[in-house]
Amino acid sequence: MTRQSLSARPSILLGAVATGVLLLGFGGWALLAQLSGAVIAQGQIVVDSRRQIIQHPDGGVVEEVLVRDAQLVERGELLLRLDGASLRTELQIVDSQLFEVLARMARFRAESANAREVAFGAELTRLAEGDAGVAEQIAGQRVLFETRIEGQEKQVEQQRKRIDQMLAQIDGLLEQASARRSQFDLLQSEVADQRSLHERGLTQKSRLLALEREAAEVRGEIGGLDAQVATIGEQIAGVELEILALDITRREEAAANVQDLAQTHAELAERRKDLLDRIGRLEVRAPSEGIVLGLQEMNEGAVLRAADYLMYLVPQDSPLLVEAQISPLQIDEVDIGQSARLVLPGFRS
Repeated sequence: MTRQSLSARPSILLGAVATGVLLLGFGGWALLAQLSGAVIAQGQIVVDSRRQIIQHPDGGVVEEVLVRDAQLVERGELLLRLDGASLRTELQIVDSQLFEVLARMARFRAESANAREVAFGAELTRLAEGDAGVAEQIAGQRVLFETRIEGQEKQVEQQRKRIDQMLAQIDGLLEQASARRSQFDLLQSEVADQRSLHERGLTQKSRLLALEREAAEVRGEIGGLDAQVATIGEQIAGVELEILALDITRREEAAANVQDLAQTHAELAERRKDLLDRIGRLEVRAPSEGIVLGLQEMNEGAVLRAADYLMYLVPQDSPLLVEAQISPLQIDEVDIGQSARLVLPGFRS
C-alpha cells in the first residue's frame, strides 16, 4: 500500500459517516414530521339510523301543520292533519246505502219467515234513535212490509170468494142432481108398472117407451150435473194451489233477495271499514317521543301524494353522525379509526 492511499483513507471514512448521518436524519424526519397536507371532503351531519320517516299511506290535502323543525314532540302528539271533507261525504253516502240494505234485509227475512212484523235488530234500532235517516229507512221498510202483507191478504181474500162462489154452484148442482134422482126413481117405478101392464096387454107399448125415454134423459142430466160438480171441485183445488203459491212465491222471492243483498252488504261494509280507516289516518301522530327534523315545506291546501316523505322523527338520545364522500383517488390515504378534523362553515370565525 502506497503512502497516497493511506493518506486518503480518513477522508473516505468521514464521507461515509456523513452520508449515513444524512440518511438517518432524513428517515427520522419523514417518520416524525407532520405535513400540512390532508384529505378534504364535504359532508353533512345526519342522525343515527334509528330515525323514523313519517309518511302518509294515502296522501291528501293538507289542512294544518302543527309542528316545526327541531321541535320536541311526545308520543301520540298530533303532527299534521289532512282535509277529510270528501272522505266524510263518501262515508255518509256509504252509510246511507248500508243502512238501507240492512233495513231491506230485515224486511225480507221477516217475509221469508212469514212473520207478522219486522225485527230490525238491536244495532239498527239503536242507530235510528240518533239518526233521522236510519229511522226513516226503518219506517219505510215497515210500511212496505205491512203493505205487501195487506196486498197478499187481499189476493187471498179474492181467491177465497171465488171458492165460496164455486161451492155455492156445487150446492146448486147437487140440489138439481138430488131432484133429478128423485124424478128418476119415480120414473123407474112408473116404467116398472107400465111394463107389467104391457105384459098383460093393458097398456100401449108407446106409453112404456115414452117413460123409458124420459127416465134415460133424467139419468143423463144427473150424470151431467155430477160432471159439473167434479169440474168445479177441480177448479176449487186449483184456486187453493194458487193461494198456496202466493205464499210460497213471496217467501222464495224474499229469501232470494236476502242472499242478493248479503253480497251488497258485504261490499258496503268493506267500503265503510276502509273509509273509517282512511279517516282515522287523516291525523298524523308521532309514533314515539323525539325531535322533528327535515320537515317538508307544506302549507294549507298543499297536495300530498301517497307515501310522500313528510318529516323525520329522531329519538332525543340519538347520536349525530357525519356523512362525507371521499374521492376514489384518495381512498388509500384514509384508514379505519383515523382521527378527523370537523369544520362547520356556519361557525367559522
